[in-house]
Amino acid sequence: MADAKEEDDLRNMALNLVARLRATLNNPTPNRGSGQRKLNLLTPEEEGYTGASLVKSWGGKGCLYIMPIQNTLDISPLPFTALEFQAMPKARCVSCQEYVPLQLLGLHVKTCIQSKVKVETHCDNDIINLDGDIINLDDEVASGDVQPSHLESKVACPLCSQLFTKDDICVHASVCGESNTNEGDADISEDTDEHFGSVSDILMSLESKVDTSRSFNINVTREDLFQRGLKQWARQKQASPKNLLRVSFIGENGIDQGALRKEFLTEMVCGIEARFFEGDGERGKNPKYSICDYQDNSFKTCGEIFATSLVQGGPAPNFLTRWCYHFLCHGEMDKDVGVLEVTDQDIKNLMTEVENAEGGERLIDLSDAIVACGYTGPINVDQKKAITDAIALHALVRLIPILNQLREGLRLYGLDEVLAQHTQMCQQLFVPGHLQEDVPYKSIIPGGLQVGSVITVQGFILPQPHRFQINLRHKFGIAFHYNPRFDENVVVRSIYQDGKWGEFERSEPMPFKGGQPMTLTIICGPHQYEVFVNALPDVHLFAKKTSDDKSKLKLTCMATGFFPKDVQLSIMKNDKHLPDDEIESTGVRPNHDGSYQMRKSVEIKDEEKAEYDCFVQHRNLRQPILIKGAN
Repeated sequence: MADAKEEDDLRNMALNLVARLRATLNNPTPNRGSGQRKLNLLTPEEEGYTGASLVKSWGGKGCLYIMPIQNTLDISPLPFTALEFQAMPKARCVSCQEYVPLQLLGLHVKTCIQSKVKVETHCDNDIINLDGDIINLDDEVASGDVQPSHLESKVACPLCSQLFTKDDICVHASVCGESNTNEGDADISEDTDEHFGSVSDILMSLESKVDTSRSFNINVTREDLFQRGLKQWARQKQASPKNLLRVSFIGENGIDQGALRKEFLTEMVCGIEARFFEGDGERGKNPKYSICDYQDNSFKTCGEIFATSLVQGGPAPNFLTRWCYHFLCHGEMDKDVGVLEVTDQDIKNLMTEVENAEGGERLIDLSDAIVACGYTGPINVDQKKAITDAIALHALVRLIPILNQLREGLRLYGLDEVLAQHTQMCQQLFVPGHLQEDVPYKSIIPGGLQVGSVITVQGFILPQPHRFQINLRHKFGIAFHYNPRFDENVVVRSIYQDGKWGEFERSEPMPFKGGQPMTLTIICGPHQYEVFVNALPDVHLFAKKTSDDKSKLKLTCMATGFFPKDVQLSIMKNDKHLPDDEIESTGVRPNHDGSYQMRKSVEIKDEEKAEYDCFVQHRNLRQPILIKGAN
């Protein structure tokens, strides 16, 4: 009845407006020319009347009269997918998870009564280090065939963020928080070891702490992604990194549903490793000693990005030294640290000079540098070990304020407390070459796989291997079976569905070798899986004469065939890296086989080419590649 009355009211208003319009047109108006008013009819366009067409035809001059040309007014709301809403910014409704025009979100929330359970899928670039003979990766892909009866509505506890049914939440709320002594993030109780069987369990528990009520928005450009992203992250005031990260690229259309966030976090973690850390990829890296970065709170921002990357589907910062990781977990130095943990090149050079000093005179020459490191004992040949130990300790102790700042950033989501309680289990996320899982290794890929997902598997092949296999599973079978067979010298690929194996594809020669490390990357394409084995950069350094000036050469450093695309390539002169403004770069470009290449060039004099080197660092390399002197 209310709807019918509302329609009658609207119809009466329209009829009154028409009557007033006719009366105005029929009655002359004094001092207004002939007393007649011209009435122009605005014809609708093909899609009907739009705001743009009305402004164009009417122009804001005179009065605009709107009256219905049908007996009844159609007052049914337009769907949110209508053309009129396409240009409007949109936000996600937390109840039905649908994207709604921002201007209509308030009205939609009042009428939204649906409760849907959806799993937000996003690209995963999980780096999984495996030592063993058999590998199993279980991919629990969310299926659309789940019946509603299997889905039970759950609500999150405001204290611990854990999900409970409506019947259990009241009982839980009466006791939740009694064991928590700190405000902010809910602490993980001391007996959580029995609840977490793997790193995946820990990450999924932390994922529930993401506050989806607001978005942490970052707008970047692809040309200056890292620097702009770092500044925006530190200056963002409207939301917190604890909120759901939303990334947009300036000049590109699209809504971040996980893929853009994953790409952004991957680039940021790689950029942080190159900008703020130093060392080799085999033993791990320490933070660079930089007072300016410390004063700018840059390392706190790095810690927040690390925590967000782990919790919201980004890559793990798997490049820290063991002692650095130990400090982040416990806030104190490991007593067993030594010279091998030092990564500062100047300090390492000083220790080498002390060790190679054959007489006291050379040590006396180094006395100023030795004393500056805090050593106050006698300086002679018999005290070489004491001197080098003091220098190494000085190099590590001065990093403690920086590590404390980094640890402050890891407090996001309570990650610092998780590391303190599960130090051994989480070590593989931060320290290269440390896997605590037994084989066969089974894990769930959060969010499942979608087009563009990347899985990297790293491990060590046994000296006398037989076979190993990698299976990407789902609830109905195996989506991808990868089986290197050393006894047959072939690699077998297949699928398993409907209770039977598909066609077996065989390829040779065997790309793996016994007793050697291996890196295998799987990319999920729209119709197939692409596999890259040991995709290491092939590096070349060469020089050619320029066409303009025969006395000069164009020296080029090229790396090709590597995957993933994150690479550090630079040209060095007399062991010093040339700045970017002095060289010409092609940027990272794709090859036809899915790998990548990059070139950098600089003009030099013919007689100087022996002074130039090519330096390349890549995550698949155990140590950087250095090509000395151009051909």
